[in-house]
Amino acid sequence: MSDRDKSASRATSELLAIMSHEMRTPLHAILSFAQLGEQRAASLTPEKAAHYYKLIEESGRRLLDLLSDAVDLADLEAGKRVFRFASQPVETVVRAVVDELRPHVQSLGVGLEVASCEAARGWIDREALMQVLRSVVTNAATLSSPGGTVTVALARSGSGLLLSVTRRAGQGSAPVETQDSGGPGSKARSSRLKIALCRGIMTAHGGRMWGDEHGTGETVHLEIPDRNSSRAEVKPVSPLRPSAPDPAP
Repeated sequence: MSDRDKSASRATSELLAIMSHEMRTPLHAILSFAQLGEQRAASLTPEKAAHYYKLIEESGRRLLDLLSDAVDLADLEAGKRVFRFASQPVETVVRAVVDELRPHVQSLGVGLEVASCEAARGWIDREALMQVLRSVVTNAATLSSPGGTVTVALARSGSGLLLSVTRRAGQGSAPVETQDSGGPGSKARSSRLKIALCRGIMTAHGGRMWGDEHGTGETVHLEIPDRNSSRAEVKPVSPLRPSAPDPAP
């Protein structure tokens, strides 16, 4: 078996291992609440039944999201993901994602702001970059306590552009527990599948993704190198086997 085949086999095995681990929790929740509903059908009030249905729906949506990420990641690993790079105004990506997500973020009691947004063009796949930014902003909002704020900024940096998403706790807010409990409604970090997918997309752009924790929250950075930069010519690597670990959204 060639080194390339061995690498592909390892990546496939790791992807399957991640899928089996992360999909077990929502599947267990669906089966558990369905079983509870069946066992208590005679005594369930309409309110309690609706509560069980809601938890089953949440777990089902979580499972569907994981499956979608797994398919996208498999395509990325196999080199089947087609990127359509072009010179695009990156600030329009920022404003489109913020406008799209603001109602959901505000429903969590969290503010969503654009701190600064330079008019700048980048060599990007617009839909792919929106996918990553959408994931990072959504995760930041999910991890925030009511009264907190998520801020998006775009600035020039070195030989390219830097997108930063910062979450800050509101006054008097307690830090949010970020350990993944996996239960319906739990506040947990993005799945390893989504992390690997976002990292792979940024690598395809010749960029990278990393995070910095600070006293009141965390900032995730997305670097987009200039088209003429040597980094912009870097070919995608296996998102499941990065050369250096990049923090997740």
